[in-house]
Amino acid sequence: MRKRKEVIKCMMILSLLLILLGGCQRAPEASIEVTEITGERVVEAFPELAASTLANAELVALPEDVVIYSGDIVIRESLIDERVEDVPDHIREQLLNNKFFIVEHRFEELFLLERAREMFVDSPDHQGLSDRELFEDFYFRLTADIEVTQEEMREFYESNRAMMGDAGFSDVAFRIEVFLLQQKQEAFLDAYLRDQLRDRVIYVSDRHIRDYGASAIMNPIEQVRANGRPSMINFGRVDNPTCQRMAPAREAIRNKYRDRVDVVFIPVDKETYLSSRFAIRMIPTTIFFDGEGLEVKRLVGLLTEQEMEQEIERLL
Repeated sequence: MRKRKEVIKCMMILSLLLILLGGCQRAPEASIEVTEITGERVVEAFPELAASTLANAELVALPEDVVIYSGDIVIRESLIDERVEDVPDHIREQLLNNKFFIVEHRFEELFLLERAREMFVDSPDHQGLSDRELFEDFYFRLTADIEVTQEEMREFYESNRAMMGDAGFSDVAFRIEVFLLQQKQEAFLDAYLRDQLRDRVIYVSDRHIRDYGASAIMNPIEQVRANGRPSMINFGRVDNPTCQRMAPAREAIRNKYRDRVDVVFIPVDKETYLSSRFAIRMIPTTIFFDGEGLEVKRLVGLLTEQEMEQEIERLL
């Protein structure tokens, strides 16, 4: 059992390293001049971005190429442009409209590396290790107590029998465990970031963020998250049999709660970046957001109208 758990954790770490540390370099130590402090925060300029980890960042005037400055973390526009250019053509336009979230993600990368270095600054065993090695040990310690129970695995299996085909529980148990553990770890990491960044002083370029933010809020998810009502976002494909079976129930819920809850369908084959940003790994996946735009529940697999209604009633 211990060996099985170590294998799963290693798989999770490799996955997160690819997400968090791809192309990541040590943050430069620099002194950046901050001028024209507006007193306005990102969330005040763009209420639609209230759920962002940069929501409380201060809008200021920064040097031409600097987008974010916080302690030793400096993010420049040239780095963001490089990342946008280094992707296939079919998703480049999506990234150009989501530069705000690329900046947010990059800041989270560097902040987590900063915390990892702080944790091991006095540890002789960690001197000379690469960023990837430091993060691996940091992540092990941070998530050591997170586990998936047999009951949770069995419940997921029973709730998603339509997706399992003829496979028995023992045939897919390991994959279910990996998937559920990854979900728990990502939720923990998100909560950890929000807690650690609560009192962090973060300066963002007023000029850049107003430009990025205006584009970022144009996608359908950010628009409904900002309107003060709960929302149900369903990720899937119109040609997927399970998604097709779920569509009538989704539309029934849309009609029943038309004035109280926003219901949105996101086609993952067309909204590649949005699907990646919300970590969609299986379809259908349905995410429920409260009236403040915060994710409160994520369910994978076929949902009945009754199951959707049950989750929505909890938000009202």
